[in-house]
Amino acid sequence: VDTKEFTVKARAEGASAVEGLIAETAVVSGTESDTITIKGPRTVINKIDSVVAYAAVNKTLSESATYDAQIRLYDENEEEIDASNLTLSETQVKVTVPISKRKTVPVVADFTNLPSGFAKESISYTIDHDSVNIIGTPDAIDKITKVTLSAIDITSVSVSSKSFDVSAKLPDGVRILDSIEHFTVTIDTSGYAERTFTVSNVKYNGLASGLNATSDSVIKNVKICGPKAVIAKLRAEMLYAEINLSDKAAGEHTVLVTVKSDQYNNIWQVGSYSTTVKIK
Repeated sequence: VDTKEFTVKARAEGASAVEGLIAETAVVSGTESDTITIKGPRTVINKIDSVVAYAAVNKTLSESATYDAQIRLYDENEEEIDASNLTLSETQVKVTVPISKRKTVPVVADFTNLPSGFAKESISYTIDHDSVNIIGTPDAIDKITKVTLSAIDITSVSVSSKSFDVSAKLPDGVRILDSIEHFTVTIDTSGYAERTFTVSNVKYNGLASGLNATSDSVIKNVKICGPKAVIAKLRAEMLYAEINLSDKAAGEHTVLVTVKSDQYNNIWQVGSYSTTVKIK
């Protein structure tokens, strides 16, 4: 007598979908796992090639459906094996037939941390896959008009850094049919320029009442990117480092800064910068 574990495959006989929908491969449901333990004579156990959860559906479906199924055992020739002398850990399982919908939609890039005067719509870019085939539950697919990619941080964008590999953001129950692991977004930076500045003007935000902040050092080698015409006119004294101290108590802190300008709201820093602040 042997005991052996098998993976159960689902089979939904005669399952099809109405026009415009897709009946996907049936899956085993109603159990914690898709495995089954079978105990019995070794001569019989050794003949088992596949274990199938079988459901006679024979219907045209407009939505996903679940059916009671029977466990059937088959040898390598697809001949059914008599299970009367075997003990099965599961004899009744369920088979679910997922009904899905397919759709082709455009792919769009997204950006974050944009300066207030720089709109997403003004960024020109190309994507190596500008459309994709998606599949999922009909309700979810009907709501999707485009696939939006993970946001690209604008502080990563410069004249020399313009190509990014990002993934797609998809709702639950939706997946991409094409074998695409990531998308390459290439930004047209021909209208941008960049220069390096030393920033000595510091502004503090969120400092608690009764506290005073000072910063001893200037911030050197700050790369600023933006439209060519703006960068050409930009001077160091037009820039300041904004520091958020809303969660800081008295003491010395190393903090990140955001470099901005009161004159121009369509420029951004490239990379991240920090300084040391003393709070008393």
